[in-house]
Amino acid sequence: MLLIARPLNFILALTGIVLIIAAACVGSHAWASHHLHEGERLVGRQEYAQAYQHFVTALKVWRRSPETELQAGRTARRAMLYTEAEPHFQRCLSLAGTDKKMSGTVALERLLVQVQKGDVIGNEIILWQKVKENDPESQLILEAMWAAGRLDDADAMVDRILERDPDNAFALAEKGALLAATGHLSEGEAMLRRAVERDPFDVDAQWKLYSCLSRQKGREVEADAQLKIHDRVKAERDRLTQILNVEMSKSPEDPNLSYEVGMIYYRRGYTKAARRWWENALKFDPGHQPAYQALFELLKKEGDQAAGENLRGANGSK
Repeated sequence: MLLIARPLNFILALTGIVLIIAAACVGSHAWASHHLHEGERLVGRQEYAQAYQHFVTALKVWRRSPETELQAGRTARRAMLYTEAEPHFQRCLSLAGTDKKMSGTVALERLLVQVQKGDVIGNEIILWQKVKENDPESQLILEAMWAAGRLDDADAMVDRILERDPDNAFALAEKGALLAATGHLSEGEAMLRRAVERDPFDVDAQWKLYSCLSRQKGREVEADAQLKIHDRVKAERDRLTQILNVEMSKSPEDPNLSYEVGMIYYRRGYTKAARRWWENALKFDPGHQPAYQALFELLKKEGDQAAGENLRGANGSK
């Protein structure tokens, strides 16, 4: 019995050690995830110096994440912490290997460092071309030009976009922010309201509208209400990203996820997208009552009586 007990005790002890290590790993990743989300929240509020410290903390756990290194470097650059930014860019490239997209993104970030330092001449042609083509990084480019004091150049770039596309949400938000920054608060507010109407999920535009309102005397109540809208939109966008990029990759036919995505889109006014997601939920589970009820109410509201009756028939309702 003694001979059997010793190996058993060893196995139990080893199992306990493994469980402790596993728990520690889970805890450390949760800790890093908390700091990552806090950093993203502060970036949304344009509090870049504080956000940068959270990304640095997350990197103590995620040492081999090129994406987190890029976030840290970009946030340091936006906070004008140029000395701190460059090592993150170097590690990002080292970890990303032959990823051409990441290499291009880091190259742009390094260019924006030079622009923010005032070295615009010679670089503006490249940046102008990117903005003209509605490059995904256009917002960062214009932001860097503001930091460099090149408001006229940034304004000209935005005006060109609006000439071609008057309802471009990004350009409307940038024009509104520029007007507000130069003291034209009423005009800036009008532009920003158009921007959030065109793209309710644009967290940055929601924050800029809050900033514009908070600078106007007697608008404190409206500013506080807008801040709550910003925080709610940020939470919804984060949840949407979590569902689409993480949870649906594991359970793509979960009707509850499709229903939740539909609800998020519906609350922001995207009724067509909401309808598609609720229809998906009912394909996965024809008896999913929340999706059925939400879709039925939407069809009734839109006056689509035929589709509503078809839905009732398919659901077995009388």
